[in-house]
Amino acid sequence: MGTINDRIKRIVNELFNGNTSSFARQINVPQPTLKDIVGGKLSTPRADVLEKIFGDKSLNISAEWLLGGEGEMIKNISESDSQNDIQLPEVPEANKSETETIKSLLSVISDQANILKQVTNSKEQKHIEEHFADCDITIMSAAVSDYRVKEVASQKIKKSDEVMTIELVKNPDILKGLGEKKSDKQYLVGFAAETQNVEEYAKGKLQRKNLDMIVANDVSQAGAGFNVDTNIAKIITRDGEIKQAPLMQKAELAKLILDTIEEKMNK
Repeated sequence: MGTINDRIKRIVNELFNGNTSSFARQINVPQPTLKDIVGGKLSTPRADVLEKIFGDKSLNISAEWLLGGEGEMIKNISESDSQNDIQLPEVPEANKSETETIKSLLSVISDQANILKQVTNSKEQKHIEEHFADCDITIMSAAVSDYRVKEVASQKIKKSDEVMTIELVKNPDILKGLGEKKSDKQYLVGFAAETQNVEEYAKGKLQRKNLDMIVANDVSQAGAGFNVDTNIAKIITRDGEIKQAPLMQKAELAKLILDTIEEKMNK
């Protein structure tokens, strides 16, 4: 049956004639990341990679097959029409750790996540707000831009003066808005990407936005932040506890975050 990495390699071989770069371009994933997956350097694909594979309608990859090795690689018509009914299949004990790692990815193939993952700007804030009341745990791992252009030109802006001024206006703070609405039974997690005073700024954000947990990292550190498969972080919770996560794969950090949430919610 193999692993998820094996099945991604099969997609590359059968649908892209073994061309990893072509597959990477197709799903808009960095080529080095995909090559590490196919080459076995990454034990488990990141959540965003799986999300992009499932989200590419032209590929029509079966979630049951990719996650658990069940059924056929390509979904049939009835499966394609019932995206919201996909369940993680039972897998052999050998794949147990892999399955546990991707539990957090189930939302990728659920109806709610299909709505939420499309939120790429503040104008789509209503999609989150409409579903927030039904969420026990909400993890906001990234924000839309803090500012947006005040006026968007309908035509090309011609060159004129030596200096061009573009006026920006502040976007709504979606995470803060959720913090104001959340009930005592809901658990809200935010992230803080900083370059200095990481712990101080993260604690302030946790308080200002009424969060239960914040995951803070210094993105100026080697191996942390963006465009890498590893991270270094501090997990800070409302009760004042701080867990230091040393350099580790982001999949491992994701599991640590979920384990900490479970621990805190069960107290």
